[in-house]
Amino acid sequence: MEYRAKDEGQSKEVFLTGSFKFSDNSVFREIVKDMEVYGGHDYVFDLNGLEHIDSAGLGMLLIAREAAEKKSLQLRLRRPQGQVQQMLQVTRFTDLIPCEA
Repeated sequence: MEYRAKDEGQSKEVFLTGSFKFSDNSVFREIVKDMEVYGGHDYVFDLNGLEHIDSAGLGMLLIAREAAEKKSLQLRLRRPQGQVQQMLQVTRFTDLIPCEA
């Protein structure tokens, strides 16, 4: 998985691309560390460029959810496609983290 971030003051967007799996743990921890010090209100994971996610990737999103709750950040997922969208639907993940089309 690769990512890039776009900070717009009170909102930060993180664009994920590629495949999100267990081996991305250390990279994703960097994102979570950023969440822990971020001073804004909204944190969005844009999943449009993400082609695949496995159960470990879903687990890491739950870690991000916990970090967001501790900071009172509004965490959202945006634009999942294909297999990623199917995984989020099958696991009812959008009941845990709001998701925008």
